[in-house]
Amino acid sequence: MRFELELWHVISLVMAIVGAFWGIGRMLLAATANGINEKFGHVAAQIERLSSLEVKRGEDVLKLERELGALRLEMMRDFTRREDHNQAIAGIRISLDNMSLRIEKALAGSNGGRSDA
Repeated sequence: MRFELELWHVISLVMAIVGAFWGIGRMLLAATANGINEKFGHVAAQIERLSSLEVKRGEDVLKLERELGALRLEMMRDFTRREDHNQAIAGIRISLDNMSLRIEKALAGSNGGRSDA
C-alpha cells in the first residue's frame, strides 16, 4: 500500500495545522488578556474605593482638628491654670488674714488694752 501526497496537499495540510495552532494561540492570548483586564479592573475599583475613603478620612481629620481648636479656645476661656488658681487663693487668704488682724486690733482697742487671760 502506497500513500502518495501531492505538493499542494502537503502545503494545505501544513497551512491547516499552522492555522489551527495560530487560532488556538490567539484564543489563549485573548483569554489571558481578558483575565488580566478583569483583574486590573478590580484593582482600579479598589483604588477608587480607597481613594474615596482617604478623602473621607482626611475630611474627618480636618473636622477633628477644628473641634480640637474650638475645645482649646473654650478651655482657655473657662478654665484657669493651677498657678493662677493658687495665686488667687493666696490673695484671698492674705485678705482674710489682714481682716482678722484688723478685727483683733479693733476688739483689743475696745477692751481698753486689757487682755482676758
